[in-house]
Amino acid sequence: MGKIKYLWLSGIFKCLRLRAAFIDYVMNEQDIRWEQRFSNYKKALGKLEEAVNFIEHDTVLKEQIEERENITKILNDLIKQGLIQSFEYTHEMAWNVMKDYAAYQGNAEVRGSRDASREAFAMGLIADGEVWMEMIRSRNKTSHTYNEEIADEIFNNILGDYFHAFKAFRDKMEEIKSGEQGSLFYQ
Repeated sequence: MGKIKYLWLSGIFKCLRLRAAFIDYVMNEQDIRWEQRFSNYKKALGKLEEAVNFIEHDTVLKEQIEERENITKILNDLIKQGLIQSFEYTHEMAWNVMKDYAAYQGNAEVRGSRDASREAFAMGLIADGEVWMEMIRSRNKTSHTYNEEIADEIFNNILGDYFHAFKAFRDKMEEIKSGEQGSLFYQ
């Protein structure tokens, strides 16, 4: 009877060790996933930043050239469309980082951009949840139809609020990432 009990207990311990190894593997995969997605988010934000900087600094020069008014309008429309597309991609990357980070923290229930934004706000990753909800509404407007008035509104929101919210989110995640990497040495 003692040998059977020993074999039974050793089997349980093997299962527990396998389970612990699996949990470690899953946690490491989630860690890598949110960090990889965050890296892609930073690249997307960098492209958005280039567009914002170009618009803020270069469109004034174009407006001074009156004889090229039509070309300027066409270029401005293309710039506007490109900025909006860059916003859409950056937003997609941002909410996926939020979702992956929530999963890394143990919340695998986050499903979409609204859930991700709410969870990010609850975790203190973003400061203004309403701006992020407005981003979702803007993204939905752009993906269903093209309307110049809506495009102008979203364009102005990107330059006014959204871009700054993206940068604040990047800074917060950088802070978290550097803090977690630093804490690995003290565990």
